[in-house]
Amino acid sequence: MSDGTQTVIQTNDIAVDKLESWSTRLVLVINWILGTLYFRVFNRVVVHSNAGIPKERGILFLASHYTMVDSWIIGLLYTPYDAIYRPWVIPHNVPEKTNFYKGKFTSWWFDHSKCIPILRDSGGRNTHPKVIDALKRSNVLIFPSSTRYRGITEKGRNSPSLGRLIHNSGARKIVPINLKGLPYKGGFFPVWFKKIDITIGEPINPLDLGPAETKEECQEVVQKVRQIIEQL
Repeated sequence: MSDGTQTVIQTNDIAVDKLESWSTRLVLVINWILGTLYFRVFNRVVVHSNAGIPKERGILFLASHYTMVDSWIIGLLYTPYDAIYRPWVIPHNVPEKTNFYKGKFTSWWFDHSKCIPILRDSGGRNTHPKVIDALKRSNVLIFPSSTRYRGITEKGRNSPSLGRLIHNSGARKIVPINLKGLPYKGGFFPVWFKKIDITIGEPINPLDLGPAETKEECQEVVQKVRQIIEQL
C-alpha cells in the first residue's frame, strides 16, 4: 500500500514501513563497521546458535548486560545489507538517557541508531508505549536485569513494569541472548583481545512465561526470563 509519500512492503500479511531514513541506514552501517573492528578484529566474537538471529518483525530480544556497548555486540549479528535494505529487522535499543543523550550530536546519533531513551525509575510510563509501537513495525532489544551485572544472583532487579511490558508488548516471540566472556562489568568499552561468546536461545512465546496481573506475577516473569538467559 502507499499514500504517495511513503513506501511500504508486505511482511506476514501486515504492512510494514519499508523506509527508515537514509541517515538512519548510514548510521547503522557505520555502527556495524565500528563494532566489527572492535569486537571481531581486536576481540573475537563467537556466535552459538542453531538457527542464527531471526530476521523478522515483532521480536523482543532480551539479553544479559555487562557493558555500555552490549547492543553493539548484538548488532554484529546483522549485516550492512540488513542496515540498508531491511533496517526494520535491526532492533531498537532502550539506553539510559542520561548516559548517552548529552548533546545535540550524540542525541542525533543515538536517535538514528534506533534508540528509545529511557529514564530509570520512571516506571516505563513514557517508554513502554514507544516500545510497543516499535514492535509493530520493527524489533526491540532490552536488558531485563535493568543494570549491568555478572549473573542472576548478583545485581539486577525484577522490575514489575518490565514484566508487564514483556507479557503485554504484543511481541510475536521473545528471543533470549546470553553474552559471555566480557572482561568486566560496567565501563564503556571492554579491553582488547578477549573471546566473547554470543548464545542465541530458542524463541519463547511471551504468554508461556505466565500471567502478569499482579506486581508479584510481573516480577516472576522477569525472573524467569533472567533464568532462561543465565542458563544458555
